[in-house]
Amino acid sequence: MGLSVGSKSSYDRCECACKVPSLITGPPTGNPNPAHYEIIASEQIGKFTIVVVHYPDCTNYEGRKILVFENTTLARIQAQGSIDPHFSENTKYASPIARFEPTKRGVLMAKKLCALLEAENV
Repeated sequence: MGLSVGSKSSYDRCECACKVPSLITGPPTGNPNPAHYEIIASEQIGKFTIVVVHYPDCTNYEGRKILVFENTTLARIQAQGSIDPHFSENTKYASPIARFEPTKRGVLMAKKLCALLEAENV
C-alpha cells in the first residue's frame, strides 16, 4: 500500500451507484474494486472511523486496506454502497483522510493518529 499523489478516486471518475459487484469479476488486478469489498473490522475514535477493508479483486497486500475517515460513521460509509480507498474531494462520498499498511502495526498507527487528532481537537 503506497501513497499515489496523482491517482484519482473512482468517485472522481464515475457517477454510478453500483452496489452489487459483477458476477464475473475476472482475475484480480492491482486496483481495488470499490463496489466489491468486505469490512473486516472497524473502530470509532471520536469523530474518526477506522475501517479494515478486504477487496478480493485486489492483489497488493492480499487486498487489505486500513482506512481512516473523519466526520462520518461506519453506517454512513456502508450506506454509500462502495468504499474507494483513494483520496477524493468528491463530497457525495466519504473519502479516507489516511491509509496505513494492513498490519497490526498499521492498525496501531491508525489508532494513535485518531487519538492524537481527537486530543488536539484538529
